[in-house]
Amino acid sequence: FETGEDSLEAWELETPSAIVEGSERAWVTAVGDLLALTLENLGHLIRMPYGCGEQNMVNFAPNIYIMQYLEASHQTTPESTKKLLNFMKTGYQRELLYRRNDGSYSAFGNADNSGSTWLTAFVLKPGMTPVVPQFVWLPSAYRPTPPRTPTPWPSRKSKAVAVETAGYSVMTMMTLDPKKYEQQARKVVKWITAQRNGQGGFYSTQ
Repeated sequence: FETGEDSLEAWELETPSAIVEGSERAWVTAVGDLLALTLENLGHLIRMPYGCGEQNMVNFAPNIYIMQYLEASHQTTPESTKKLLNFMKTGYQRELLYRRNDGSYSAFGNADNSGSTWLTAFVLKPGMTPVVPQFVWLPSAYRPTPPRTPTPWPSRKSKAVAVETAGYSVMTMMTLDPKKYEQQARKVVKWITAQRNGQGGFYSTQ
């Protein structure tokens, strides 16, 4: 595509062994934007938050970012705004159940032995966006700091863990030195985008 010349690439598709005979289907989507497929299916990311502290945030946070995108692109509707705000209020109230006495957060709150640095940072980030007020207060001891070393790459683990670890690796490289790690980060991003499902979403451990 960069040279303007025609090119041909072939793929071999293997259907699951237990598939109903005659029900095979396949389609190809060609877009010029890495996020195009995801943006076309934003509705599938709008979900009612539920579950433990981690699961709740996994469903809560996308609602915030979707609202930001819709407002920035002037695509909001009364229906979508009402639904997103209701889900965000529910997610916020539920997440408070997992806030510990020291101000940190964990999967099951005070029932856990200690707070989770990862989850506490995850809670803090959406709380810093324009859509959500600064309602998430955290003591300085639990505020996240930039990672100092690249995240190790997982080996022989599930796709969900690999996708998430790859995402953290990109974030780490961009935090440390974007210019130095640009090429490595591009390779990881290319791999991550190849792991999306038909709706533009990704695997998740939650």
